[in-house]
Amino acid sequence: MTKWFDTNYHYIVPEFTQETEFTLNAQRLLSQIKEAQSLGHQVKPVLVGPVTYLWLGKEKDSSDKLALLDRLLPCYIELLEKLPS
Repeated sequence: MTKWFDTNYHYIVPEFTQETEFTLNAQRLLSQIKEAQSLGHQVKPVLVGPVTYLWLGKEKDSSDKLALLDRLLPCYIELLEKLPS
């Protein structure tokens, strides 16, 4: 875990290798959005962008983590398509 920028919040640092594959698992987020909406709340999900996500992660080998962007983008597209408008 490491600090989220200069706050007292921490996050688990994602680790990448040149073989890293990405898959979307958004069920928890989508169910929380649905629950909040059913309680009458207006919901506006805020996501860390794909470049920021990769930049904040760690390489576990000598690969370039930003080279994984083309593999990560389809997950972001899939998530954005599933989010309610």
